[in-house]
Amino acid sequence: PSPSSPPSPAPSVPGQCLVDVTITCTDADGVDCNAIPPRETDCFEEITYMYNLENIGDNSMDITEVLRTRGTDTADLISLVDPTTLAVGESAKVTETETVNFCTDGTFETTITAKADPPQGVPCEDTATYVLTVESSPSPSSPPSPAPSVPGQCLVDVTITCTDADGVDCNA
Repeated sequence: PSPSSPPSPAPSVPGQCLVDVTITCTDADGVDCNAIPPRETDCFEEITYMYNLENIGDNSMDITEVLRTRGTDTADLISLVDPTTLAVGESAKVTETETVNFCTDGTFETTITAKADPPQGVPCEDTATYVLTVESSPSPSSPPSPAPSVPGQCLVDVTITCTDADGVDCNA
């Protein structure tokens, strides 16, 4: 198949348990967490993670476990899932809030694993991961000089780059 062809769906097995897990992360205005700009003030912002658990199989299923891992912390979120029994095509959502410092560089990885059991057949599970990356804007090594305010005055712009004898940036 050509590279633009959609992937083939998994073969369907009658009574097969298939759960699909997705994660979204947004701020209070609905902006994706990875689009929130770094800042120098008002550093802490509450963000919302939403975990969607969808029955994409051809049989009802009971969600039996939902584990969230963030850093070294793992939490069992099954008590937040409602409903836990999903008919074909139904989904359940779980939300969590977290306060993040957007003034400090960091990577925050959140992984959700959901397990489900069909009335008959083999249990299934799915895992999704969301990586939030906060990167500060690089600050200039020295503030730029203000432009001259005298009409007709000559303006010279000087940029200094430091490299070693092999041409490698000194700040690398």
